[in-house]
Amino acid sequence: MSEPKLLANRIITPDGTMLQSFGRHDYKTYIDANGKEYMVDGGIEYCRRNEHDDAPYKEASVYDTDPHTEIREAFHWGSYGKGGYQPLRRLKLAEMSNNHIE
Repeated sequence: MSEPKLLANRIITPDGTMLQSFGRHDYKTYIDANGKEYMVDGGIEYCRRNEHDDAPYKEASVYDTDPHTEIREAFHWGSYGKGGYQPLRRLKLAEMSNNHIE
């Protein structure tokens, strides 16, 4: 059996903020209400985080082995619009039409 495939690399900070890294070097940081900085990096290539033993984050990553109800809310597809000329917009799988997916 193969390793589960990472579909969404994300954490939830103690104040409830979700941080998600969409691409390999998409380094995201956030200063939590507790004053500590949290980070997530790696997109779906690898999971990199920092840790605070006294104020841990909640792991919120989603894998292809998770229930489809979780996957459809967590998996994002980047779209530049029909002609490919619009700014990047990330859509949840749950927000896409069947035509868009096909």
